[in-house]
Amino acid sequence: MKIIFKKQRECLEEAVATDYFQPIRDKYMAKAAARKYHSSASPEVVQALSQMSVSENGRSKIRGSEGVISKVYDDLRGGRPIDKLRRSQTKGTPTIGIGHAIFDANPIWRPYLKSGPASLSTAEAEELFSYDLASHANRFIKKLTRVPTQNQFDAMLYYTY
Repeated sequence: MKIIFKKQRECLEEAVATDYFQPIRDKYMAKAAARKYHSSASPEVVQALSQMSVSENGRSKIRGSEGVISKVYDDLRGGRPIDKLRRSQTKGTPTIGIGHAIFDANPIWRPYLKSGPASLSTAEAEELFSYDLASHANRFIKKLTRVPTQNQFDAMLYYTY
């Protein structure tokens, strides 16, 4: 009995001592920072687009439609946690946090699977959400030649998310 409790305590101490989120932060921070612009956009448009980001209203609409789930789940099975990142075992896309789709079976997500020791905290989910919003915004900003209103920007981001 002592051996079992000792092993459980060691696993718990390892989970507390390990920052499971750091590799995720490293992977997505660079993607979110890279922003390109349309080649025919004027310097004024480029300047204005470089300052644009999603409003709090836009964030809350996306957050409300996606929800916050701390373990990896199948997005087409109502948030049911999954244990493997195999496409053959899921109906939809493995997802975590606020609608973050996992398209690769990268080992950085293993601790967050159903049987894994880690759960995404609300702060980590929000941080990943911020990276995702910036990354999604970068996808459509590079196609713009005019500056959208804030509501138009939020709507484009909502649609692409």
